[in-house]
Amino acid sequence: MVSFWDLVLLFFVFIPAAILWFRVVVDIFDRRDLSGVMKVVWLIGVLILPLLGALVYIVTRPVTEQDRERVAAFEQAVKQQQVAAGYSIADEIEKLDGLRAKGLITQDEFDRQRAALLS
Repeated sequence: MVSFWDLVLLFFVFIPAAILWFRVVVDIFDRRDLSGVMKVVWLIGVLILPLLGALVYIVTRPVTEQDRERVAAFEQAVKQQQVAAGYSIADEIEKLDGLRAKGLITQDEFDRQRAALLS
């Protein structure tokens, strides 16, 4: 019979650790900036000490150009979805102005939200 604490251990320790480990292994294979030798070294480290190796890999992993490209592609996709959905910064500022005119937000809140939308 499985106890409550066994389930807690499974769902909050083992499954997240396994997901972390698999994500690190996939990332090692996916990186273009690592040579074949370094990929093997990282894989051996992650296989011998799974949790510690994965944590060390995550902490020491630098941000690469490949990461920047993925972020840029994601931001572009979000902008395209906003345009397709009819999202407009001008519409949002107009809504904020309406809230300010009704007294639901202060001028300071309006200015902060407007600056956030325009940045």
